[in-house]
Amino acid sequence: MNHVVCVFSDESGVFSIKKNRFFVLGGLILDTAHDEVGLVSRIYSAMETGLRKKAQYKNLEELKATALAPQDRRSIFSRLKPFRKFGVVIDLANVNPVVFSNKKSCQRYQDYAYVTGLRKAFISMMASRQLDYEEEIAFHFITDQHHTATDGEYELREMLVQLFKEGRFNEDFSIYSKPLFKNTTKVSLVLADSKKSILVRAADIIANRLYFEANKGSLLSLEDSNMVITRLP
Repeated sequence: MNHVVCVFSDESGVFSIKKNRFFVLGGLILDTAHDEVGLVSRIYSAMETGLRKKAQYKNLEELKATALAPQDRRSIFSRLKPFRKFGVVIDLANVNPVVFSNKKSCQRYQDYAYVTGLRKAFISMMASRQLDYEEEIAFHFITDQHHTATDGEYELREMLVQLFKEGRFNEDFSIYSKPLFKNTTKVSLVLADSKKSILVRAADIIANRLYFEANKGSLLSLEDSNMVITRLP
């Protein structure tokens, strides 16, 4: 069966050692074969409708995680527990200082982290037989537009295509890594405005929770939340 897998993601924190200890990427991995995109959208929409009835949220343009009370964030995250999630936690104190020398290198490291986290998550899904290497699968990646600058969109898309569809050589072309899925039919990338994408807002909740637990030193508390977490560097 030809699957369509959609990945919705967002970030939390500032990619600057001067401002934060951790920078986090996180999101949802949803399989349309089971209408997970529609299901999570309906669940999340109902939760937002409920929150809008509270006085403190009525006039907010967007219900971002940073605008929600802690108990509301926890409630939403709990409802997302049954669905597959991934996260990347970057300890900025251990990143090579050269990375912070310019915006381009910062973006490239974030893209590397994103792809590395996805690779670990999908390998885990294959190990648990949720997906198969031989399947025909189309992958759609929808990430908050703040994660990737427009001029870096092409580079990130190429990294995703190499990872999932074409395979890739190392820097001296002596070693070839096969693609994650042999019969990938499509790889697409969309930079979305979270105001218009309910599932990017859901990803925002996940990234925010990861950020909170990383700073608290309690990432292990997320072990049973159906999430594959990658720690870098």
